[in-house]
Amino acid sequence: MDLSRLQIAVDLYAFSPPNAPNGGYLDLASLAQLPKYTSGKTHK
Repeated sequence: MDLSRLQIAVDLYAFSPPNAPNGGYLDLASLAQLPKYTSGKTHK
């Protein structure tokens, strides 16, 4: 796993609402299916 993807995972965890599935944490399988991100910004 490269650092940019890891940073995205951290950002998703940090900024997800508490009532999101799995406490806001997306596993790598889910992360791999998300659209691409730019500059570490998340799109929901």
